[in-house]
Amino acid sequence: MSQPFARVDNNVVVEMITIPDGHAIGDCFHADLAATMHPCDASVTLGWTFNPSTGAFSAPVPAPLSKARLLAYAQQVQSARLSAGISVNVAPAGSPAVNVLCDGSSATRADLALLALFGQANPTGQKTWIDDNGLATVLTGAELLTLVGLIGTWIAATYGDLATISGGINAGAISTYAQIDAANWS
Repeated sequence: MSQPFARVDNNVVVEMITIPDGHAIGDCFHADLAATMHPCDASVTLGWTFNPSTGAFSAPVPAPLSKARLLAYAQQVQSARLSAGISVNVAPAGSPAVNVLCDGSSATRADLALLALFGQANPTGQKTWIDDNGLATVLTGAELLTLVGLIGTWIAATYGDLATISGGINAGAISTYAQIDAANWS
């Protein structure tokens, strides 16, 4: 089997070379160049470091993400969650479920504010709600108030989640995108 070699400059792998079977590295390159090439396994790639004392290679350690990048990413995750929305049951207790999908976008929040005013003034009045899937559902004023309350609570919870995650980022407890993704979002 062919032997891979890593050409090293300033203790960093800058080139990968495979020598055909039956040949030595010194047979293929000038001695000065061959002296910069070290046998390695196939997992070694460009950017790895080489320890000349031990002959060992190690993968580069990624630079830590800045707090600003982590905070911006957390805000993007929260925004995506608000855009995706949630499905809530707005039916009174004991009644058949009336599930409505609703997002938390700024436009929807404005609509919900107006619908809350309608619901307060007309608890038995009706309005048609078009959800994020295009499904039309006729809701009473009372059901609209339930929708506003549930979605408002959920939106507030996502901001609380963002505040908690931002605190973790600023304290250094959250330092990766994966930790943000795995956080307990509402």
